Amino acid sequence: MNFIKNFTLIAFAALTLVACNSDDDNNEKQQTNQELLIGNFKITSISFNGENEPFEDCYGLTTISFTPTNINATAYEGDNCEELYTESTLYVATENTITVGSGNEANTIDYTITKETLITTDRDGSDVYSETYTRI
Repeated sequence: MNFIKNFTLIAFAALTLVACNSDDDNNEKQQTNQELLIGNFKITSISFNGENEPFEDCYGLTTISFTPTNINATAYEGDNCEELYTESTLYVATENTITVGSGNEANTIDYTITKETLITTDRDGSDVYSETYTRI
């Protein structure tokens, strides 16, 4: 009788643990790509038509920051890494595109994102320009 009682208690405890783990996994919210965009990124590489392009060391300081509504970008160049520009502009993101501007001035690029890496891809005819950024 004690064996059956102990076995039942152990089985119940094991089922409870499995059930709790399953619920915890189902309650975790997956972030959308738009949510993953929010944050700060530093450029790490550029490619043109699949070929890596070298850039000046100072250009490697280039950063972009996404808020829910704006992209803020800062780029540097020259021997003393002078600020080339700082720009802030509104954007709209879908799961795989970012559109900056509107009407005839709108520019849409494709993107892929993970928790740590953002890759933007801009196409102009048969040319493909990509930039890779790392979250900072």
